[in-house]
Amino acid sequence: PVLSADSLSIEADDVEGGYLQFTYRHKRANSQAVLTPFMRVQHFEGGRKFGRNAPLATVDEWEIGLEYAPRAELELTAVYVHTDERTRTGSFPYAASENADRIGLQLQWNY
Repeated sequence: PVLSADSLSIEADDVEGGYLQFTYRHKRANSQAVLTPFMRVQHFEGGRKFGRNAPLATVDEWEIGLEYAPRAELELTAVYVHTDERTRTGSFPYAASENADRIGLQLQWNY
């Protein structure tokens, strides 16, 4: 579903997009530690499924991070994400453009 161009009805329409993800696993000889840098780039264009009236949205997002596992049972991950979202409707209640930056940290113990 997507809000029509005249903003008077909800119509069925296609969605487009995809993502590329890169990872690299590095483990030194004679060491348990594993270092895994990663990056993801994503593009989406279509109706915002969970937005009121399903406005047409374009989302461009990129993420970069690093996972460090000093031992098999312990992992530490840090990630930075930047999102740029634009909607076709510039009137209430939709903003024309929204940017968001997030930083995430995770400590995981596997048993």
